[in-house]
Amino acid sequence: MKDQERKIALVLSGGGSRAAYHVGALKAIVKHSDLNYKDITVIAGTSIGAVNSLILGAGANGNLSDVVELLEGIWRNRTYRTTFTGHMSKAFLRAIQVAMLRYRSPGPVATTKA
Repeated sequence: MKDQERKIALVLSGGGSRAAYHVGALKAIVKHSDLNYKDITVIAGTSIGAVNSLILGAGANGNLSDVVELLEGIWRNRTYRTTFTGHMSKAFLRAIQVAMLRYRSPGPVATTKA
């Protein structure tokens, strides 16, 4: 874009194993573009996409490639059996908690920018 700021919305779909697919797509975006957090104005998702969106949003003050690497670490060894044992497993919830604490951002901030 010429004299305009880029505004990008990152929307992640739901559906179990798509969490790992999100990581692959994000790695490709980071590798083949100059996209960084200042370009992303909205991060949203549904179901498992909301989990990844939460972690990405918590890392908004950091480096996008570092947060994508963190997501990759969370999902690399996950299978249905190791993640969902009836109820959401404590290990899975702990991984999300650690990710959020590691990359905690101040959260939503009111702004006059459109």
